[in-house]
Amino acid sequence: MKIHIIIMIVICLIFSYASAQACNANPCQLGGYYSETNGYRCFDLGGGSALCTCPGSSYEINQPCRLCNRPNPANNVCRSNKGQPFYCLENNDCGTSYACLCMDTTTGNAVLTTDADCDTTVTLTCSSTTSPSGPSPCLNGGTFIGGICHCTLGTWGDYCELNGTLGFCSARYCSNGGFCRENIINTTVFVYCQCQPGYRGTKCESNYFTCSTVGNFSDTDMHEQGKYFECKMIAGVLRIERKSCPKGLRFNQVSNVSCNNNPCQIGGYFSDTNGYRCIDLGSSALCTCPGSPYEFNQPCRLCDRPNPANNACRGNSGKPFFCLENNDCGTSYSCLCMDANGENPVQTTDADCNTAVPLTCSPITNPTGPSPCLNGGVSTGGICHCPSGYGGAICQDKNDYNLCEKVRCKNNGVCATQNPNGPYEAVCLCRYGTWGEYCELTGTLGFCSGSLCSNGGACRENVISSTRHAYCQCAPGYKGTKCETNYFTCYTTGTFLDADMHEQGKYFECKMISSVLRIERKSCPKGLRYNASAKLCMY
Repeated sequence: MKIHIIIMIVICLIFSYASAQACNANPCQLGGYYSETNGYRCFDLGGGSALCTCPGSSYEINQPCRLCNRPNPANNVCRSNKGQPFYCLENNDCGTSYACLCMDTTTGNAVLTTDADCDTTVTLTCSSTTSPSGPSPCLNGGTFIGGICHCTLGTWGDYCELNGTLGFCSARYCSNGGFCRENIINTTVFVYCQCQPGYRGTKCESNYFTCSTVGNFSDTDMHEQGKYFECKMIAGVLRIERKSCPKGLRFNQVSNVSCNNNPCQIGGYFSDTNGYRCIDLGSSALCTCPGSPYEFNQPCRLCDRPNPANNACRGNSGKPFFCLENNDCGTSYSCLCMDANGENPVQTTDADCNTAVPLTCSPITNPTGPSPCLNGGVSTGGICHCPSGYGGAICQDKNDYNLCEKVRCKNNGVCATQNPNGPYEAVCLCRYGTWGEYCELTGTLGFCSGSLCSNGGACRENVISSTRHAYCQCAPGYKGTKCETNYFTCYTTGTFLDADMHEQGKYFECKMISSVLRIERKSCPKGLRYNASAKLCMY
């Protein structure tokens, strides 16, 4: 009996290894706005496959899921059948996950709406409380709440782009034509310099852009905030102005799109053989999908619809499902649904998961089906091992009362379930003088200084009542109040145990980038631990 159990464990670990690696490669291109907070997640499905999710129950396998990316223009979130120029903005600035930026044909002004056909008489109303979780454009550690950047002490501006110093303005404080501004917080006065276009720095001492010819040019310092420069000739003199894109857009200095740049993300399964093509249209590219859908200048994918009612797999029967975009059964896609008992996955092309009519696949055309574990669950031996607070056959059930079950806080912190941003989540409540996601940081009384943190650590301040502590967020492999201790160094590529934060699900990935060995700290789903032998997250 013991031998049988050991063999099963070994088989399960071997099976799970490829599964755990899928999301590590970031096939869903998560990062920045495309984060779990905003409904974009990556789930390991086993067999080296990953499930990428979008807000509103949209899914994609092994490729990014985006709301503003639909295979058929008739199904686009923004399609403008009225003919106005438009953009599809994928952000949560107005609490809607997306918005259509359309031109009002009467006034010529840009108007935001969620009407797919650009009916600009029905504008999208954005209040100061409807954008708590959009893409954070804030600089210098600022926090994006309610559509406003809330700046850390000593920074200011619409995007916290200004760095201040203690004191008062004087006539010569700012260089190169910069304007001096004062901001008072409680009884403390900070001085800030608002620089002329093309200049930056605490006192506008650095010139990083100068007009040499007329035209529009990227503002490398404020590109993520939608800024760019316009250089134009006025009365025989070349002048510079800083311009702003509509919120959520970035200035693109290169306007022409060519198939040479692979805008359709052709490669692997998504090839000409399977019906995915890129066709040059002069300054644009047409991306095609099997069955005649197409998209301009962006990937065309079958399992990606703006409205769940139009998804290839929509599961109106209420059964858990995934839309699989592959040709394993000769159908370009299939719906992986749980059977009536909720025990076994069944493939079908029925959009509403009618598993009474299964999709017949031979051993040659369908060698293996992906694991259906959700929410970061790990599949071993056909069983989903779920993160803290999740349960069910495929980790589909969330139990708020058990979210802290497997979470371990450091420095005597206490785990509690809270819902500060919507759904309940496990949060570590830290004792006086400690801070961090798991209370792993130990602080010192006072303010940050340039020399407080060693070895590349970043200094952060936290104020409770009238008491201020400075904390050092250490670079991977370092620890200590001031990051003075080096406890891990990469000597070869691979993934390795983080001895200091193992109970918090952290581990290191060492990889070669431009012939240099780099280290990154990775995280398991909350409540799971990294198993160095199996090379995967489990409990």
